[in-house]
Amino acid sequence: MSGGTTEAGRALAVRSVRHAVSRPTLTIVYLTRMSDGPVVPVLVVVASHETHALRGSVLRPGRPLAECAFEGDDAPDTVHFAVKISGEIVGIASLYGEPFPAASGRPGFRLRGMATSPAVRGSGHGKSLVRACLAHVARAGGGIFWCNARTTAAAFYESLGLVVSGPPFDLPGIGPHVRMLRDVPAFDLPRDP
Repeated sequence: MSGGTTEAGRALAVRSVRHAVSRPTLTIVYLTRMSDGPVVPVLVVVASHETHALRGSVLRPGRPLAECAFEGDDAPDTVHFAVKISGEIVGIASLYGEPFPAASGRPGFRLRGMATSPAVRGSGHGKSLVRACLAHVARAGGGIFWCNARTTAAAFYESLGLVVSGPPFDLPGIGPHVRMLRDVPAFDLPRDP
């Protein structure tokens, strides 16, 4: 192969992103396109407003875009992950520092606004986003990772180690949901030099 490209035609770069002084460093792997290689997904941290378009089209179709701004979106302990392909956001997941309602004493991290574009669904981007959230929780000292999942997505979350906690319930205007959770232990990743 010429030009220093790998067999897959990809370059791999690892960079650290510091969210704020009070937050730990999060290491994200960026996969980038080489001039003669395929376009590959990039996992990034984005601002809350960058999640609104996909939240609207997937989670709140036909509703005002203002409904896609969630309480806590801009809180200092909230992080928004996105998968981009050729600069376009095709998957999102937002993680909020919010205690699990039935777990006293353990830090809670709530997943909200999880969505992938229908065009890329089934490509593993959703799992990559949840894994990024789980790694963030572990790096932050561990805790209860939880969400209110649409019943149609429960099997997806179960495949990532979450379990149903309690009976199904209905969110008016959105549909049937179940509360799901996973206890995430702390771990320490090596820090960049």
